[in-house]
Amino acid sequence: MPKTLFAKKRVRQSLKKKIYNQQAKAKIKSLAKKVERSADWNEAIENLKLATEALDKAARLRVIHKNKASRTKSQLAKLANSKKKQG
Repeated sequence: MPKTLFAKKRVRQSLKKKIYNQQAKAKIKSLAKKVERSADWNEAIENLKLATEALDKAARLRVIHKNKASRTKSQLAKLANSKKKQG
């Protein structure tokens, strides 16, 4: 256990940050699943917009790396566009 005041504060801060990061990552994962499970192209595009916003925000706040955000957006866009060809 930390002994000094600033070490105790760092523990508190890191716990808050951990919870925030977990929530942000969970939101990204759920929005990505919505894109995957979309029935038609229009629904997929709407969900893709929400997922893109969440990914950009997470990358800006350094929850995830910017290249991971970019890669995930590309994969989701490819998936959403494949729905257009199907239906």
